[in-house]
Amino acid sequence: MTIFNIGKLPVGSFRGAEFHLQDISTDGGRQTITHQYPGSSNRYVEDMGGFDQKFIVSVLVDNNVNYDDRDALKIALTTSGSGSLVLPTSSADELQVVAIGYNQIDNINELGISRFTINFEIASLNVLPGGSKANKGFLSGLKDSILGENKAAFDKTWKSVKDTKSKFDSANKTIKKAMREVDRATRVAQGSLDTISDLTTTINQVVATSANLVQTPAALSTKMKQVFDNLSVAYSSSQDVLDVCKSMFGFNERDQDASGSSQFKQDIKNNQDQVNNLINASALALAYNAAATIDYSNYDELSTVNSDLENGFELLPNNLNRDVYRLMLSMRIELTNIFGTLSIRLPRVITYDVLNPVSLNVLVYDLYGSLDLKNTIRDLNQFVDTSQIQGSIKILSNV
Repeated sequence: MTIFNIGKLPVGSFRGAEFHLQDISTDGGRQTITHQYPGSSNRYVEDMGGFDQKFIVSVLVDNNVNYDDRDALKIALTTSGSGSLVLPTSSADELQVVAIGYNQIDNINELGISRFTINFEIASLNVLPGGSKANKGFLSGLKDSILGENKAAFDKTWKSVKDTKSKFDSANKTIKKAMREVDRATRVAQGSLDTISDLTTTINQVVATSANLVQTPAALSTKMKQVFDNLSVAYSSSQDVLDVCKSMFGFNERDQDASGSSQFKQDIKNNQDQVNNLINASALALAYNAAATIDYSNYDELSTVNSDLENGFELLPNNLNRDVYRLMLSMRIELTNIFGTLSIRLPRVITYDVLNPVSLNVLVYDLYGSLDLKNTIRDLNQFVDTSQIQGSIKILSNV
């Protein structure tokens, strides 16, 4: 028989198989690579992104009546793919994890108890997306999938505004304000006349016909999707597309009249959330796709863009449709692969001390044996006078 009452321990589960939690340890943090340079005492620590959390969980299963709970847990732990983990110590309702391995102990001094030590790892995705390797075409396909899935989620979740005037008025107001904010964001960069005209025309059409569109969610989401389809081709520069989309990260157009607990107030809030969700996910998807095609001149530029995109990902709404969120994770991982390949060959920006005044031509030639990087070094430092350079400046290493 058991030597103590494990029923007093909190209950958790994995794939529905229940256990009593004894203790848990969690590993997390950042992945880094330290770079050293010949002749320099400076070190550069490259941030490769965050670790997905890993858990070591010690649990007990009661076998006093039968071994059903123990066997169910063993089946759950040996089933392939990710599964839902519920821990009484976690703030999340459930965690998507993969069981990496487990150890089971049945002790003669603890008859009626099976002890398990289980290794879990947070599963960003069940499988590597498409088995692809830094494929920009695959990334573009994911972008199109997100725009389509975004539309489907909007159509499914939008609450009808035909039955209550306050819902209609709020939806109409929200769409108009949201599209005007998107229009303002698109003016961050200047595209060609024809492509910008197409984008502006589509935005204006949504604003002008919002009273009709809010009553037909499929037509509304189609028009909003068209806005982002046009945005993706409105600018000749991928950097411009990225800059426009960055200005929409964390987009939150909300009618403050949506407070309250009544059903129609909840419907108002839901519809405002759906507008925000569609804009946030669409903007980040376009940003991911644009970031993969920028011609980066050095690693610092790449790192800055990566930080901006990570910020955009962190600002995604918490109630984003799960399928859309999984596609966003796929794009994030795919772009990480692309950035990983780029980071290997991109030069690093380092600090260099010029002790005696020298012209830019002489300096660049002394450093690199040619003047090919003259304009790059000038732009990197924003030199105005290139005839007498002295002091601490930025140069490129690994070129």
